[in-house]
Amino acid sequence: MKHLINAISVVLIGAASLSAHADYLVNETPDTRYIFSVDGTVTDKDTGLMWQRCSYGQEWNTDLLSCEGYASTMSWQSALEVPASLVEPKYTNWRLPTINELRTIAAYDKSNPAINTTAFPNSPETGTYWSSSPDVNAPNKSWGFSFTQGNDTMAARYSTYGVRLVRNLH
Repeated sequence: MKHLINAISVVLIGAASLSAHADYLVNETPDTRYIFSVDGTVTDKDTGLMWQRCSYGQEWNTDLLSCEGYASTMSWQSALEVPASLVEPKYTNWRLPTINELRTIAAYDKSNPAINTTAFPNSPETGTYWSSSPDVNAPNKSWGFSFTQGNDTMAARYSTYGVRLVRNLH
């Protein structure tokens, strides 16, 4: 009987813990949070950041309002150099986002990809993206964000990850 009571207690505590985190799975990135533009950008009204809707390497199709092609992957140093390599960009202040900025577009109620696919169409189902944030405890590592499940990852800078660019509006 004592074991049965202990087992029931464990189940009830586990259920209480899950219900306490149920709000974690609420859609935190609804379409209403974004301002969609036909030029291949989307503005997050909560953060004031403008994002390229396509991963670097993909192309924006204005007729289909979607991204086409395959996302490129590269080392951290190469990812930092991408904004300077853009040919005739409409905006000149694109940059690699910080890890905190990447977290703001994660859709924790989704996976494969854990991102709003209306705002970021044709996003790769699996993939980690570089941030500009170095790991302060390891000089040869930097932070990335996995949009497969929606979590941070630390990796050697020679690892190859995707790139999604952002810019401040002000």
